[in-house]
Amino acid sequence: MRHALSTEYPLLDLRLLAVRNFRITTVAGTFFRLGQGAVPFLFPLMLQLAFGLTPFQSGMVTFAGAVGALAAKFVANWIFANWGFKYPLVISSGISAAGILVMGFYEPGTPIPLMLAILVFTGFWQSTFWTGSNAFTFADIEDNDAGQANTMSQVWGQLMFAMGVALGGGTLELAHRLRGGDQLALSDFHLAFYVVAAVGALATILYLRLPRNAGHQLSARDGVH
Repeated sequence: MRHALSTEYPLLDLRLLAVRNFRITTVAGTFFRLGQGAVPFLFPLMLQLAFGLTPFQSGMVTFAGAVGALAAKFVANWIFANWGFKYPLVISSGISAAGILVMGFYEPGTPIPLMLAILVFTGFWQSTFWTGSNAFTFADIEDNDAGQANTMSQVWGQLMFAMGVALGGGTLELAHRLRGGDQLALSDFHLAFYVVAAVGALATILYLRLPRNAGHQLSARDGVH
């Protein structure tokens, strides 16, 4: 059932949260973005400070995630068109959180090819998540409310990405202070990744609450774009 809202409301219209699927996607996306937003800060920093890689080497490792993201663009529409939205969103958000968790087990001796393979794999599912989530946000939103929903989604999403960096940095600092010592240690990064992964995993739990046929009108009509 689609819900119509008056065009008299401001662009940041909190009444849109009354639409169930939009509310779930917004809240779940908040946790997902917090987790993913912390990774571009934590992971390269760990590679440089704890693993001894140069900034260029660190960048070449983290670039692998973009390869997986690019590959996902060729099949993401097919995944959501054939499987619906609920389970691909659950799977993609869960794998993305697991990818962050795995970073908490990396050691200087961890083979670089293994890290690259994991980054490609998780990058694929992260990109799949964004494709589905961006479309699903508007599944139950009327056309005349789409502008409001898009504004709220974009503004809130960018804010949560920025907060993700703060979450990663704050957790890393807290782990350092609890351990003591003058410099950051590998264990500080590990703890930060565990916390960030747990936050990101909350998105998976929320997506499990979606009806099985959530967003069926989108996949049945013309797929995901």
